[in-house]
Amino acid sequence: MKNRRRMREALMDEAERALAEKYRRYYLDAVQDKERRGLPERFALYDAYWEGDVNLPASENDPGSCTNIVHANVEGQVSLLLEQSIGILPVPVGPEDAPFAQTVQRVLEFIKDKNRLTRKLDLHERRREKYGTGIFRVSFDPEALGGAGLPVIEACNPRDIYIDPGITDVYRTEEAAFIIETVCKTVHWAREQYGETIADAIVPGYKPQYADQPAGDDTYLHMLVWTKEGGKLRMWK
Repeated sequence: MKNRRRMREALMDEAERALAEKYRRYYLDAVQDKERRGLPERFALYDAYWEGDVNLPASENDPGSCTNIVHANVEGQVSLLLEQSIGILPVPVGPEDAPFAQTVQRVLEFIKDKNRLTRKLDLHERRREKYGTGIFRVSFDPEALGGAGLPVIEACNPRDIYIDPGITDVYRTEEAAFIIETVCKTVHWAREQYGETIADAIVPGYKPQYADQPAGDDTYLHMLVWTKEGGKLRMWK
Protein backbone atom coordinates (compact mmCIF):
# COMPACT_ATOMS: atom_id res chain seq x y z
CA MET A 1 0.00 0.00 0.00
CA LYS A 2 2.79 2.44 0.92
CA ASN A 3 4.71 1.56 -2.24
CA ARG A 4 1.65 2.29 -4.36
CA ARG A 5 1.12 5.59 -2.55
CA ARG A 6 4.70 6.59 -3.36
CA MET A 7 4.15 5.54 -6.98
CA ARG A 8 1.04 7.73 -7.22
CA GLU A 9 2.91 10.66 -5.70
CA ALA A 10 5.65 10.18 -8.30
CA LEU A 11 3.09 10.07 -11.14
CA MET A 12 1.14 13.20 -10.09
CA ASP A 13 2.31 16.65 -9.18
CA GLU A 14 0.82 18.60 -6.29
CA ALA A 15 -1.94 20.18 -8.39
CA GLU A 16 -3.01 16.80 -9.79
CA ARG A 17 -3.08 15.24 -6.32
CA ALA A 18 -5.21 18.15 -5.08
CA LEU A 19 -7.60 17.65 -8.02
CA ALA A 20 -7.85 13.92 -7.31
CA GLU A 21 -8.65 14.63 -3.66
CA LYS A 22 -11.26 17.20 -4.72
CA TYR A 23 -13.00 14.59 -6.87
CA ARG A 24 -12.80 12.07 -4.03
CA ARG A 25 -14.53 14.57 -1.75
CA TYR A 26 -17.19 15.16 -4.41
CA TYR A 27 -17.85 11.43 -4.50
CA LEU A 28 -17.99 11.08 -0.72
CA ASP A 29 -20.43 14.00 -0.42
CA ALA A 30 -22.72 12.44 -3.04
CA VAL A 31 -22.50 8.99 -1.42
CA GLN A 32 -23.46 10.44 1.95
CA ASP A 33 -26.36 12.34 0.36
CA LYS A 34 -27.64 9.13 -1.26
CA GLU A 35 -27.38 7.25 2.00
CA ARG A 36 -29.13 10.07 3.86
CA ARG A 37 -32.04 9.81 1.42
CA GLY A 38 -32.14 6.03 1.87
CA LEU A 39 -31.68 5.39 -1.86
CA PRO A 40 -29.34 2.35 -1.59
CA GLU A 41 -31.91 0.57 0.59
CA ARG A 42 -34.73 1.50 -1.77
CA PHE A 43 -32.86 0.23 -4.82
CA ALA A 44 -32.10 -3.03 -3.00
CA LEU A 45 -35.78 -3.37 -2.04
CA TYR A 46 -36.92 -2.76 -5.63
CA ASP A 47 -34.50 -5.43 -6.85
CA ALA A 48 -35.74 -7.86 -4.18
CA TYR A 49 -39.36 -7.43 -5.29
CA TRP A 50 -38.40 -7.75 -8.97
CA GLU A 51 -36.49 -10.96 -8.23
CA GLY A 52 -39.21 -12.30 -5.91
CA ASP A 53 -36.89 -12.46 -2.89
CA VAL A 54 -39.46 -11.13 -0.40
CA ASN A 55 -41.62 -12.84 2.22
CA LEU A 56 -39.41 -15.92 2.07
CA PRO A 57 -40.46 -18.98 4.13
CA ALA A 58 -39.29 -18.73 7.74
CA SER A 59 -39.73 -22.46 8.34
CA GLU A 60 -40.80 -25.68 6.60
CA ASN A 61 -44.44 -25.02 7.52
CA ASP A 62 -44.38 -21.41 6.37
CA PRO A 63 -45.72 -21.15 2.78
CA GLY A 64 -43.96 -17.82 2.24
CA SER A 65 -46.81 -16.76 0.01
CA CYS A 66 -45.69 -14.16 -2.51
CA THR A 67 -47.07 -13.79 -6.02
CA ASN A 68 -44.43 -11.83 -7.91
CA ILE A 69 -46.51 -9.34 -9.89
CA VAL A 70 -43.64 -6.81 -9.97
CA HIS A 71 -41.43 -8.87 -12.30
CA ALA A 72 -44.28 -9.60 -14.71
CA ASN A 73 -45.37 -5.96 -14.71
CA VAL A 74 -41.88 -4.61 -15.36
CA GLU A 75 -41.02 -7.13 -18.07
CA GLY A 76 -44.40 -6.61 -19.73
CA GLN A 77 -43.85 -2.86 -19.92
CA VAL A 78 -40.32 -3.36 -21.27
CA SER A 79 -41.59 -5.76 -23.96
CA LEU A 80 -44.28 -3.31 -25.08
CA LEU A 81 -41.77 -0.48 -25.30
CA LEU A 82 -39.25 -2.53 -27.28
CA GLU A 83 -41.89 -3.64 -29.79
CA GLN A 84 -41.91 -0.10 -31.10
CA SER A 85 -39.33 0.46 -33.81
CA ILE A 86 -36.76 3.21 -33.30
CA GLY A 87 -37.22 5.57 -36.23
CA ILE A 88 -34.93 8.43 -37.23
CA LEU A 89 -36.38 11.35 -39.16
CA PRO A 90 -34.21 14.49 -39.42
CA VAL A 91 -36.28 17.67 -39.69
CA PRO A 92 -34.58 20.46 -41.68
CA VAL A 93 -34.55 23.78 -39.87
CA GLY A 94 -34.51 25.77 -43.11
CA PRO A 95 -34.78 25.14 -46.86
CA GLU A 96 -30.98 25.07 -47.17
CA ASP A 97 -30.89 22.03 -44.83
CA ALA A 98 -33.29 19.87 -46.86
CA PRO A 99 -30.70 18.45 -49.33
CA PHE A 100 -28.69 17.02 -46.40
CA ALA A 101 -31.58 15.40 -44.51
CA GLN A 102 -31.20 11.98 -46.14
CA THR A 103 -27.44 11.90 -45.51
CA VAL A 104 -27.96 12.86 -41.86
CA GLN A 105 -30.58 10.12 -41.52
CA ARG A 106 -28.19 7.48 -42.84
CA VAL A 107 -25.41 8.66 -40.54
CA LEU A 108 -27.69 8.55 -37.49
CA GLU A 109 -28.99 5.11 -38.43
CA PHE A 110 -25.36 3.93 -38.72
CA ILE A 111 -24.63 5.32 -35.24
CA LYS A 112 -27.76 3.61 -33.88
CA ASP A 113 -26.77 0.25 -35.35
CA LYS A 114 -23.17 0.48 -34.16
CA ASN A 115 -24.39 1.22 -30.63
CA ARG A 116 -26.84 -1.71 -30.64
CA LEU A 117 -29.43 0.72 -29.37
CA THR A 118 -32.26 -1.79 -29.03
CA ARG A 119 -30.24 -3.89 -26.55
CA LYS A 120 -29.25 -0.79 -24.57
CA LEU A 121 -32.82 0.50 -24.62
CA ASP A 122 -33.85 -2.82 -23.05
CA LEU A 123 -31.49 -2.14 -20.13
CA HIS A 124 -32.58 1.49 -19.87
CA GLU A 125 -36.32 0.77 -19.82
CA ARG A 126 -36.00 -2.07 -17.30
CA ARG A 127 -34.13 0.19 -14.91
CA ARG A 128 -36.59 3.01 -15.51
CA GLU A 129 -39.50 0.73 -14.67
CA LYS A 130 -37.74 -0.70 -11.60
CA TYR A 131 -36.20 2.45 -10.15
CA GLY A 132 -38.35 5.21 -11.60
CA THR A 133 -35.53 6.71 -13.65
CA GLY A 134 -33.33 5.73 -16.57
CA ILE A 135 -30.08 7.34 -17.66
CA PHE A 136 -28.23 7.33 -20.97
CA ARG A 137 -24.62 8.47 -21.19
CA VAL A 138 -23.64 9.85 -24.60
CA SER A 139 -19.96 10.48 -25.25
CA PHE A 140 -17.62 10.55 -28.23
CA ASP A 141 -14.88 8.00 -28.84
CA PRO A 142 -12.30 9.62 -31.18
CA GLU A 143 -10.45 6.30 -31.67
CA ALA A 144 -13.47 4.29 -32.88
CA LEU A 145 -13.81 3.19 -36.50
CA GLY A 146 -10.08 3.40 -37.11
CA GLY A 147 -9.80 6.98 -35.89
CA ALA A 148 -12.92 8.32 -37.60
CA GLY A 149 -14.68 8.59 -34.25
CA LEU A 150 -18.15 7.57 -33.13
CA PRO A 151 -20.75 8.79 -30.60
CA VAL A 152 -21.09 6.13 -27.90
CA ILE A 153 -24.42 5.57 -26.14
CA GLU A 154 -24.48 3.60 -22.89
CA ALA A 155 -27.32 2.80 -20.50
CA CYS A 156 -26.17 3.74 -16.97
CA ASN A 157 -27.37 2.13 -13.79
CA PRO A 158 -28.97 4.83 -11.56
CA ARG A 159 -27.45 3.04 -8.58
CA ASP A 160 -24.00 4.05 -9.85
CA ILE A 161 -24.75 7.73 -10.53
CA TYR A 162 -23.81 10.37 -7.96
CA ILE A 163 -24.99 13.95 -8.43
CA ASP A 164 -24.04 17.17 -6.67
CA PRO A 165 -26.14 17.13 -3.45
CA GLY A 166 -26.96 20.80 -4.03
CA ILE A 167 -29.22 19.80 -6.93
CA THR A 168 -32.66 18.73 -5.69
CA ASP A 169 -34.62 19.22 -8.94
CA VAL A 170 -34.14 16.59 -11.63
CA TYR A 171 -34.84 19.21 -14.30
CA ARG A 172 -31.87 21.31 -13.14
CA THR A 173 -29.20 18.61 -13.35
CA GLU A 174 -27.22 20.68 -15.86
CA GLU A 175 -26.58 23.19 -13.07
CA ALA A 176 -24.74 20.56 -10.99
CA ALA A 177 -21.14 21.30 -10.04
CA PHE A 178 -20.38 17.63 -10.72
CA ILE A 179 -21.88 14.30 -11.75
CA ILE A 180 -20.01 11.06 -11.09
CA GLU A 181 -20.57 7.59 -12.52
CA THR A 182 -18.75 4.69 -10.90
CA VAL A 183 -17.76 1.69 -13.00
CA CYS A 184 -16.16 -1.52 -11.79
CA LYS A 185 -12.97 -2.05 -13.81
CA THR A 186 -10.05 -4.43 -13.65
CA VAL A 187 -6.40 -3.52 -13.26
CA HIS A 188 -5.85 -5.40 -16.53
CA TRP A 189 -8.25 -2.96 -18.25
CA ALA A 190 -6.36 -0.01 -16.77
CA ARG A 191 -3.10 -1.50 -18.01
CA GLU A 192 -4.52 -1.71 -21.54
CA GLN A 193 -5.92 1.83 -21.36
CA TYR A 194 -3.24 3.76 -19.48
CA GLY A 195 -0.10 1.63 -19.54
CA GLU A 196 1.94 -0.34 -17.03
CA THR A 197 3.14 2.56 -14.87
CA ILE A 198 -0.33 3.90 -14.03
CA ALA A 199 -1.88 0.44 -13.67
CA ASP A 200 0.82 -0.63 -11.20
CA ALA A 201 -0.10 2.33 -8.97
CA ILE A 202 -3.75 1.18 -8.64
CA VAL A 203 -4.73 -0.60 -5.45
CA PRO A 204 -6.92 -3.62 -6.36
CA GLY A 205 -10.18 -3.48 -4.46
CA TYR A 206 -9.85 0.29 -4.02
CA LYS A 207 -12.90 2.28 -2.92
CA PRO A 208 -12.58 6.08 -2.52
CA GLN A 209 -14.48 6.14 0.78
CA TYR A 210 -11.65 4.26 2.52
CA ALA A 211 -8.28 5.91 3.09
CA ASP A 212 -6.43 2.69 3.93
CA GLN A 213 -7.59 -0.76 3.00
CA PRO A 214 -6.10 -4.14 2.15
CA ALA A 215 -5.71 -5.07 -1.50
CA GLY A 216 -8.66 -6.98 -2.89
CA ASP A 217 -9.13 -8.82 -6.17
CA ASP A 218 -8.15 -7.49 -9.60
CA THR A 219 -11.02 -4.97 -9.70
CA TYR A 220 -11.21 -1.37 -8.55
CA LEU A 221 -13.77 1.45 -8.60
CA HIS A 222 -13.22 3.61 -11.67
CA MET A 223 -14.90 7.02 -11.71
CA LEU A 224 -16.15 9.07 -14.65
CA VAL A 225 -16.39 12.65 -13.39
CA TRP A 226 -18.28 15.48 -15.06
CA THR A 227 -17.50 18.98 -13.78
CA LYS A 228 -18.78 22.38 -14.85
CA GLU A 229 -16.31 23.99 -17.26
CA GLY A 230 -17.28 27.20 -19.08
CA GLY A 231 -20.94 26.68 -18.30
CA LYS A 232 -20.93 23.09 -19.60
CA LEU A 233 -20.34 19.70 -18.00
CA ARG A 234 -17.01 18.19 -19.05
CA MET A 235 -16.07 14.58 -18.45
CA TRP A 236 -12.81 13.45 -16.81
CA LYS A 237 -11.86 9.79 -16.57
